Amino acid sequence: MDGLFEMYPEADKACKNPAHLFYGTDKQGEVLNPKALPLDLFFSVLESDKIKNGGRLRKINPQAPGVAFLRKDGFSRSSYSNTIGATSKATNEQKLEYYEKLNRNKNSKEVDWDKLQSRVRLFFDFMNGEERLSYAQLLGLAQNMVWMKGGQKIYEERLQEFNDNHTGINPYPRDGRFDLMRKINKYNKDVDKAYFPQRLETFSPYNSDHIYRNLITAERDLIDSIELTEPITRIPLEKAEQLLEYKFTQAMDSLSDDIFIFQLPTGIGKTWRIKDLDEVTLAFPTNNLKRQVFDEREDAPSAIMTPEFPVFTDYRLNEKIDRLFTAGFVKQVHRLL
Repeated sequence: MDGLFEMYPEADKACKNPAHLFYGTDKQGEVLNPKALPLDLFFSVLESDKIKNGGRLRKINPQAPGVAFLRKDGFSRSSYSNTIGATSKATNEQKLEYYEKLNRNKNSKEVDWDKLQSRVRLFFDFMNGEERLSYAQLLGLAQNMVWMKGGQKIYEERLQEFNDNHTGINPYPRDGRFDLMRKINKYNKDVDKAYFPQRLETFSPYNSDHIYRNLITAERDLIDSIELTEPITRIPLEKAEQLLEYKFTQAMDSLSDDIFIFQLPTGIGKTWRIKDLDEVTLAFPTNNLKRQVFDEREDAPSAIMTPEFPVFTDYRLNEKIDRLFTAGFVKQVHRLL
């Protein structure tokens, strides 16, 4: 709470008493900030405003560069809890793993800056716009670009290019904006002090940008997808079949009570290898496939196949059962039967 008062000195000091959060006043009120502060950002304020080794509050100068936008749009520094998972329960192991992944990305992955401009409108404005971005937006971009190969060079050269070609009276001031990347890089040498990539939704005014988590995921096609972190080791099909035969035989001959799970591609011969074995249960997604494998058995009479679902003379009953099955309501079908 003290940290919030440092950031918002115009707030009523009496509100520090928790009782005032629930009991109102007869005085006329004024909404100073109509924009709601996301809960994860609020948590990051509480976390970032304390010095960990002593729990002392860090004093914030309300007139310092950047604080004005904090009071308007919410806290900008992306603590780890605000960067991945949106939760303060992230473990130190996850934090370190993410930190190392970002460093690998920075040192190895070439960035397609043109593709990034085509996807993130705010970044396009930064690279091509005739109007300068706000401090909040520059800070958000810097916290992302610092983790991208060549990001610092692109950032600093663009600021200088903007000022060199700017014909108005509003160039980028020399108030620390040009040095943002250098300062962030200094902090990023320590995982506990690092500025992790800030989410686009926290500093970009464009809703179209918010479908991406940050600049890194926007450039890497990571929208609800899987990131390939290492090359896939491929082997010839014949060798894969031999390996399956060896591993399967090894599992069948095991005298332990261990459970063996085989995760295999389609068409490698899983069903062919086990369809004639004793004491084996095979499950299929359709009745037709079940019937096909049953008929292909060498000793079909020795197997038991579950009966296909009956078709009733009442077509309305059949339609109702089909709808329930399609929706996944199997128990309702059983009760109906």
